[in-house]
Amino acid sequence: MMDIENPWLLHFTHVQNLPGIIAQGLLAGSREPDISIDCGEPDIKQRRRHRDVPIEPFGVVADYVPFYFAARSPMLRRIHGGGVRGYEHGQEPLVYLVTRLSRVISLGTPWVATDRNAALATARYTSAAMDIPTHID
Repeated sequence: MMDIENPWLLHFTHVQNLPGIIAQGLLAGSREPDISIDCGEPDIKQRRRHRDVPIEPFGVVADYVPFYFAARSPMLRRIHGGGVRGYEHGQEPLVYLVTRLSRVISLGTPWVATDRNAALATARYTSAAMDIPTHID
């Protein structure tokens, strides 16, 4: 069961991307991280570059590193089914980078959470940890 008071945050990437992440840190898409294998859906990534974040610290969705609240995400399902254009490696070489929301907050890192895929116009945003229990399903 999910800890909605202090949720785990999960980001998956291809194992071959780890050297770049170790060297540069985990960077948002708009910062053009040096990754070897991109496992994201190109159309979604493009929408993220143009979808405004309507709350502080603002910007666009691509200015943020995407994390999930659950290990089984819709994107992982697409990868499992071979439905991500340009990615043909499957789930086997994927690894999760994991932290807690409390850790992000303690570092003073700006963050926002959405109640669904942030690339969607219907996504609702929050940056208040106290909202998380009612914000996510």
